Amino acid sequence: MIVTSSDRKVRLVSESGEVSTLINTSPFIPYGVCLNFKEDIVVCLRGQDDRNHLALYIDGKLHKIRGRDSKGKRQITDPYKVVSCGKYLCVLIWNPIHVVCVDERSDVRWVYDGKVAGLRDSFDPRGISVDKYNNLLVTDYNNDCIHYVDGEGRLIQIILTHRQIGLLRPWGICVDNTGQIWVGNSSKNVVICRYLS
Repeated sequence: MIVTSSDRKVRLVSESGEVSTLINTSPFIPYGVCLNFKEDIVVCLRGQDDRNHLALYIDGKLHKIRGRDSKGKRQITDPYKVVSCGKYLCVLIWNPIHVVCVDERSDVRWVYDGKVAGLRDSFDPRGISVDKYNNLLVTDYNNDCIHYVDGEGRLIQIILTHRQIGLLRPWGICVDNTGQIWVGNSSKNVVICRYLS
């Protein structure tokens, strides 16, 4: 699936290269998109006047995912990217910067803000992916590295740093079915490597 912000659509590209429109998100602008464990479409939407949402589309109907913590505070305020992590959704939030994990009822399970890593610069996630173990890989643009986070929101370790592989300004990230990680940076370069032995 791909999103096109200019005409506010979520599209599907077939293996043969044919493109079809799945959802028109107007008046919202779509950003990140994924399928949840039930294969429903989940989209990060941005609107005007702080009307930003994470939305679930079932049979073409929009259902907002609230993402409130135990005190009722809304944690999904500016969703940018989303991945399905088992029965949960992990959402990269731009304002304030953090990663939020929500369950099927839209309740917040945990929040990861990168502070535990103790890095030089502030945490600046731009990309998020999940591996076959349901661990997250989150790019950190400011610190030129990847945060490897378990399914409970705990930092496992910092991997693929600038010092290790020359990673600069990582943006997009994905893990393929062979266990290789693909990291795109702001200079339009792609680094491909293994992160587990």
